[in-house]
Amino acid sequence: MDKFEINSSVSYVIDTTGVSLLNNETGKSYFLEYPEAAVWLVFAEGHNSKKALQMLESILDRPAKEIGSMVKQNFNFWHNEFIINRNG
Repeated sequence: MDKFEINSSVSYVIDTTGVSLLNNETGKSYFLEYPEAAVWLVFAEGHNSKKALQMLESILDRPAKEIGSMVKQNFNFWHNEFIINRNG
């Protein structure tokens, strides 16, 4: 599983319904609801991959294989939208 770094042009706000993202460079905004918001928050806190997977298994109550697939899908989308920079 990858790690990521939030693109310096991206701001995010957490509220009770999810996470709002804004790419100040492109002007695009996104709203992440559960479960994508959980994936964002765990990785945005900078947890290592093993710890992040364990946390997401507990939070989402889903098997590791399913979570790994979800994380990969989200990382790919966020990277393609210039929201994150991938680190490995």
